[in-house]
Amino acid sequence: MNRVSKWVKLLVMGCLAVMVAAGCGTNNEQNAPTSSVASGTAGTSEAPKLDKVDLTLVLAGDQPPEQNEVLAEINKRSEQELNINLKVQYIPWADYQEKIKVMAAGGTPIDIYLDFFGNLSSAASRKQAIPLNELLDKYGQDLKKVIPQADFDGLSIDGKIYGVPAVYPRAEIGNVVIIRKDLREKYGLPEITTLNQFEQYLDAVKNNEPGMTPLVANQGRFGSAIAREVYDGKMWFSWGSDTQHPYTIDINTKPYKVVNNFETDGFKEMMNWGRKAYSNGWFAKDILMEKNDQTNFTSGKAGAVPGDLFSMSNMVPQLEKNIPGAKLEMVMYKKDQPLTNTAPTNNYSAISATSAHPERAMMFLNWLLKSQENYDLFMYGIKEKHYTLKGDLIELPEGTDLANRPYNPTPWFIYNMKYQRALTTDPVEFSDALQFWKTAKIENNPLMNFSFNADPVKTENAQIQKVVQELAMPVFTGVLQSDADYQKLLDQLNKAGIQKVLAEAQKQLDEYIAKNNLQ
Repeated sequence: MNRVSKWVKLLVMGCLAVMVAAGCGTNNEQNAPTSSVASGTAGTSEAPKLDKVDLTLVLAGDQPPEQNEVLAEINKRSEQELNINLKVQYIPWADYQEKIKVMAAGGTPIDIYLDFFGNLSSAASRKQAIPLNELLDKYGQDLKKVIPQADFDGLSIDGKIYGVPAVYPRAEIGNVVIIRKDLREKYGLPEITTLNQFEQYLDAVKNNEPGMTPLVANQGRFGSAIAREVYDGKMWFSWGSDTQHPYTIDINTKPYKVVNNFETDGFKEMMNWGRKAYSNGWFAKDILMEKNDQTNFTSGKAGAVPGDLFSMSNMVPQLEKNIPGAKLEMVMYKKDQPLTNTAPTNNYSAISATSAHPERAMMFLNWLLKSQENYDLFMYGIKEKHYTLKGDLIELPEGTDLANRPYNPTPWFIYNMKYQRALTTDPVEFSDALQFWKTAKIENNPLMNFSFNADPVKTENAQIQKVVQELAMPVFTGVLQSDADYQKLLDQLNKAGIQKVLAEAQKQLDEYIAKNNLQ
């Protein structure tokens, strides 16, 4: 899942007595929490009090208006265990990743920051983030109880763990489409469970809603709206582009083989559907220029948009504000088929190499995931002020503007399904889906932690990216419809060197399989 909507969580804390004991020996001094009392004082078993330290957490997004009030409460409640002065710095999403790199390169002192799987290798090689294995063993015992080991493995390089993973529904969440439930009911259409029913809905929007585009998708990336039906619920492991992946592996068939995605039957079926959609007027004529698909959807300009569980939740308040009475619905095909995590978690907490207090940073993450109460405080604010509980649901104060809540932090650095709650204002479909994923049995892609290093073929890979953007997307969306256009795409990919890249990818895959005994 290359784009993930903005909300995920974590957990933190270990037994203080154990932490202090770990700091007593000379071999552990580097990672021992700072103490204002000498450890091992004769004649007492009382844990020494930790010196107060500043702890800076950097997140993407906009600072909640009432953040300082919540941070003060966190500092107060965690004083005996952590004794920190927590600060949270927000950077706009558009600038976030570049700004983090600049801060790290300049030695800006920060402790914890939100990062993403695509940055894992480069952040480790630049020594932007530190390995967490020892810190996790000493100070992360509680958070390890609620994060699967496989998720840690996905954020590891040569056995070194570089992130505390967010735990959220990854299996298939990118292979859904969000529609207007109120429009479906208006047209008298049944609940959508098949691609044919979805097509009937698109036709109904086209024929009955002047000025509304039936289906919008940024840069034409409509694949998630139909992929699960096209592939009969079976997942392929693909990578190589933000638009259309050029490299893919059928994880359902051994021996595993890396192939050109554009030559597969699945791509051809998707391409043919794109031609059909473009010809039928389900896409806008300028679909390749689309950059604000969710905004257009929530403003009433579109009838459907590719999405996921979290983007659906984010869109609800905007849609209801713009179009009173409008309702959303999430459509997933082949619900009876198994769900698969095809890739590692995309969101995680990293501890910066510039942190003066890495042990306290890990202790804080552990504290967050130590209990529902701690988690709720950071994620939802102060109980009876920012929210109340209605059963297991979060109920906001009457009159709260959902689009402008006084406290609504970016959760992706620590999001955790064990503790995550739905709002009373969430669609029933969202609440039901959230509960489903909390208990669902989900399989992992056996190649989930395979990461292709394109450096040996970086020239060819760069040329392939240009071909994908210039030719693959027009062919995929039906903007270019002839078989000659499709053949030109294949020819240009071969000219760019895709066979050399596939051979290198297969070599690395075979080495990974042998190393991990996956034959």
